[in-house]
Amino acid sequence: MKSFLPVLIIGAAAVFGCAGDREPAGTPIAEPAGTVRTSEPGTDSRGADWLVELAQRDERGGRDDDARINYQLAFRRDRWHPAANRLYQDLMLKNDLFKVVWQEYLDLYQRNLDRGDALYYHLRPMLSRLDEASGPEPQPKLGQPSSMAEQIAQATAPADGEELIVKIRKYRELAEENPASGARAYLYTLALGSGARRAQIEVVRSACALELPGFWVRYALADIALSWAEDLSHGRARIGEDRSRQIEALVALGLSAYHQAKRRSAEATGDLAPPDDLLDSWLRRLQDLNDDVDGKRR
Repeated sequence: MKSFLPVLIIGAAAVFGCAGDREPAGTPIAEPAGTVRTSEPGTDSRGADWLVELAQRDERGGRDDDARINYQLAFRRDRWHPAANRLYQDLMLKNDLFKVVWQEYLDLYQRNLDRGDALYYHLRPMLSRLDEASGPEPQPKLGQPSSMAEQIAQATAPADGEELIVKIRKYRELAEENPASGARAYLYTLALGSGARRAQIEVVRSACALELPGFWVRYALADIALSWAEDLSHGRARIGEDRSRQIEALVALGLSAYHQAKRRSAEATGDLAPPDDLLDSWLRRLQDLNDDVDGKRR
């Protein structure tokens, strides 16, 4: 199976799901011997892979409506087919149907809150919009201590019982005071901890929907996506296809957010400056995950 790290080498094009997901225009699709292609979309009885190929042919021929139908028929055979979901979303976005595809995948995510790929496909249409949000992050006072490095250490310090409740309340109030602050949203997710992943995701989803500028909302998304992928891998002797798909989707989401955060790291100055090793640490975690997953898929 492929490793995740080569995505870093070729950049984020595949993660954003643009032209890199498609075959070059005019590339013929080799049909299996004996196949009869009728004029109606989706009439072939083969599986999701073949329907995706038919949809790609339809797109190259300018038959976007037929392509959409074939992608949807592919979903009936395999709802979590990676290429079908990515290419279908690209087709919808190409036709200026962002609101339609956003609502469709929001509904899918809300019905499948425990699936990492459902989160990825839900947020994927937003990633390019999030990347276009420009300008530095506002610099609200974080409280004491004032630097992000110290705040991160404090937010992740072990706590339980009443102490944990007080800590979570503190960072929730900081986030609510200034919903335009990605830094405060990130600290709130840290205080919640990975045991409250669904609450963490809701904090970051809300921040992404606001298309906040700056480093920290993007790093928060990268951190949560990678943490979920790590949890799906750790402690298991073998990783099957379904779990592998979810891990790959979460890694794609994390990498997209990571690249966006890295491009904005120089904008995070003063009290909002990230710790020196933060981005490098994320990459080391990705390498460890890659090694762990590769060993369990052999």
